[in-house]
Parts: sequence; C-alpha cells; structure tokens
Amino acid sequence: MSVDNIPYILQRKCKDRDGIRITKEYLQSFWSQGQRRPTPDTEEAYNQLVQDFLNKDIALTSEPVIPENFGQNSIETFPQGHLRHGGGVVLQIQDTIDIRYSTLSLLNNLTNATPVRQIYVERNKDDEVDFQRGMLRWTLSDGKNQIQAMEMETIPELSLTTPFGCKILIKSCQVRRGMLLLRRNNVKVMGGAVPELYGGDMLKELENR
Repeated sequence: MSVDNIPYILQRKCKDRDGIRITKEYLQSFWSQGQRRPTPDTEEAYNQLVQDFLNKDIALTSEPVIPENFGQNSIETFPQGHLRHGGGVVLQIQDTIDIRYSTLSLLNNLTNATPVRQIYVERNKDDEVDFQRGMLRWTLSDGKNQIQAMEMETIPELSLTTPFGCKILIKSCQVRRGMLLLRRNNVKVMGGAVPELYGGDMLKELENR
C-alpha cells in the first residue's frame, strides 16, 4: 500500500467508524507535520488522528453537518438521511447548563462544602465539588452552526463539569422545536477537551458565569 493513499484511507475510516467528517485541509495539516507524522500502519495512524481530533476545536477540523435552517422546519429526526452513515454525526459541546437546579444552588456547591450540623463551611481549594445532578441541556456545534440538545434520561458519562470541546456522536434522535432529545441509546461520548473554550479550568468557568 502506498503511503500516499493513507490520508484518503484515514478519512474514510473516520467517517465509516465514528461519523467523524474531517476536512481535507485538517487531514493534510495533520499528515504533513513532520515531527508528528503518523506511522504508515493505518490502524495506529487512525488512532493518532482521532486522538488529535478529539482535542482540537471542531471549527478547525470538520465539515458542517447542521443544516443552516435547522429549527425552522418541522424536522423530527437528526441527523438526516445520508448523515446517518457511520452511525451518526460528531458534534462538540460548547456550553452546558442544568435546567433543574438554579445558578445560585450550583454556586453554593462551588463555594461551600457539605453542611455540618446545618452550618456551611467554606470549601477548600482542593476539595472535590459534588454537584447536584439535574437535567442537562447543551449547546452543540459542528464548527459552523450550533444546535440545542437536552437529555431525556440521565447520560452518566456527561456532567456539568464535562469539559467544553468534548465530542459526542449523535445517532438518530428525535427533534422537538429544534431541540435534540438525547437518550443513552442515541449518544456516544467520545471524549476530548479544548481548554481554549473554558480557560483550562471548568470549575472556574462555572464560577465566573
């Protein structure tokens, strides 16, 4: 197999296996970086490419998959038609809110430890924060357009502190008034993070809101 064919093979693998639709420009940039040039072994090169993709802003890596007029039409499922090839489409978490608990109660979690005899004590810097877990809603991006999504049942791999930039594979899901309705069986959390989107500290990001 010619080394020149590997980028094309990698692009096809990304789409067929995980619904990752990378641009030719990003693939060329990844492949041409001499000091990080992947091995000619396609499986290892594929793993290197996916890892690089997960930790880059999707605006720099991917083809748009959200229709420009999404939410204006009576679309009942997402993704549509041909975009279901590869199991769905990959989107990036841009923002997360808990629609069940107020901002004030979440701020109390950040600044106070668990109450002792009904008296709140200030949380130490290194103490783990135990957020109440309500119902989460996300702003998701394909790198160009954004879309809103809400969990209809708890998706345990995701939380309020899941870092922005995390990639998720959206399989066929219902849409209501432009909102994706997510369940455990139509979402795969792929992981990743883009520190530039949250300053490298998710707790600080939540506190600054």
